[in-house]
Amino acid sequence: MSQFAISYTRFSSGSQRHGTSLERQQELSLRFCKKHNLTLMQSFHDGGKSGYHGKHLEAGGQLKRLLEMLDNGDIPRGTHLLIEQTDRLSRQPLMQAFSLVTNLLEKGLVIVTLDDEQRYTYEGDQTQVYMLAGRLHRGYDESRSKSERLGKVWANKEKEMKEGKLPKMRLPFWLERDSSGEVVELSSWVSLIEEVLNLSIEGYGGADIAAKLNGEGKLTKDGVNWNSSKITKLIRNKQLTGWHTRKADKTMYFCLPPVVSQELFSMAQKALDSRTRTRGNSKQWNSALSGLTSCGACGGALKLHGRPQSRTAVCRTAVDGGSCTNRKSIRYKALVLGSVASLSTSLASLMMKQPNKKPPQEKRDLETLLAKAENKVSNLVQSIGLSENSTMLVTLTRELDKASNEVETLKVKLSEVEPVESAEVRAFRMLRIAKEEVPALVTGVLEGSKADANKLNTYLHSIDGFKIDLLDGVATVLGTDIWFEKKELKISNEHVGEVSIIKEDKAPKVGTYVTDSGHEIVTEERGTPLGGGYYLAI
Repeated sequence: MSQFAISYTRFSSGSQRHGTSLERQQELSLRFCKKHNLTLMQSFHDGGKSGYHGKHLEAGGQLKRLLEMLDNGDIPRGTHLLIEQTDRLSRQPLMQAFSLVTNLLEKGLVIVTLDDEQRYTYEGDQTQVYMLAGRLHRGYDESRSKSERLGKVWANKEKEMKEGKLPKMRLPFWLERDSSGEVVELSSWVSLIEEVLNLSIEGYGGADIAAKLNGEGKLTKDGVNWNSSKITKLIRNKQLTGWHTRKADKTMYFCLPPVVSQELFSMAQKALDSRTRTRGNSKQWNSALSGLTSCGACGGALKLHGRPQSRTAVCRTAVDGGSCTNRKSIRYKALVLGSVASLSTSLASLMMKQPNKKPPQEKRDLETLLAKAENKVSNLVQSIGLSENSTMLVTLTRELDKASNEVETLKVKLSEVEPVESAEVRAFRMLRIAKEEVPALVTGVLEGSKADANKLNTYLHSIDGFKIDLLDGVATVLGTDIWFEKKELKISNEHVGEVSIIKEDKAPKVGTYVTDSGHEIVTEERGTPLGGGYYLAI
């Protein structure tokens, strides 16, 4: 018999990676080899792969690799395969597990279970076969019982989460339970999260944010440094807005207390997806309109060039020697001010016209269908258990397969329904930002602030259909035309007609106001503020 050995170790849960499971299995293999003078040629290890679901036999599994090496003749016949127990090889139903073990034995391996040092060979006696079958069945039975227990526990948790309640579960690092069991926010961590999201909105990348936090001594909850991956994962975490996602099927439940607003979260997502970032040379200039402009003739991108205070936008193809003839340019400042003016006059109407992409009713309908399908599966399982008619069993089994497939399909559809705002709520939120935040951003943009340019760019990208087309010196965005007429910037749309954009020092005086005490107060009508000292004269 060969004096060579290989070992196979496996554990199914991530938590066992940090425990003693792997170390124990490896120690047993080394001890057996030393005791029986065997040379351990190679070790195969599947970490976090379920033997009950057969994940270790799929692509990427080390047991699958071991089988392939056997087929290729890379492992000599008579080699000892060392396993802690038979359940390390498989926890599948008896016939599947027995087929796997038989295959290994047929290819010349000697299987050794290290817990009792029992050896199994293809030529072994019948008693060995019965012992092996018994151990394989026991491993499957234990896993099935555990799966059923966990299934019942999950069903109770799912019921609570569907009702908006938070069951006993591991909480994200910014939440904890107090002495009474109530879930409370940890203010210091919530403040850090808000800082991270705001930095992302301002255009900082994950590496920049991590460096800033680490430099200030703000480490992770585990006391280690932040890195780009950790920052990105935090920004993408929907638990920040109250949504818990089940890993198994990606179903989402609103059961956690939100710690940031949906508005802040959404803008941070847009910032991650945006092409603008505060990186590299600090003198580098960022456009607030990056990715939002195009030529009205050829569809190509616009080119921004010139000095900071007089930058102009023109078709890149036209000025770089291409076939486009749309060579008339417009000031970058005019595009920024005109875009903001367009938002202030037409955003409400545009937002209200946008239908809900996925109305809440869709989710409720899917949940109703899923409950019915799961109830059907439960009834079929009970019927199969009670039926003694073989013909009826075939029919019921076929129906069970169809019902089970329907359950899985509905779960996938349900997981794809993202929590969305209604058109009314979205319109109100976007209008509030346009009124309260955008003018201040415009001021920063016109002064050359990279952070404000990135933040405004992120906001404009979040508006469906926001695209600036330039044709013959006239820019069009959201149904609003922007152009210069005798050195005066004008806009025109169906909501306000033709209106000028003026500077503060040109604001017209419209009259006086006399107080009860007889004092005369001069009033000025500057119109709608756009930022940077500019107003829409309406």
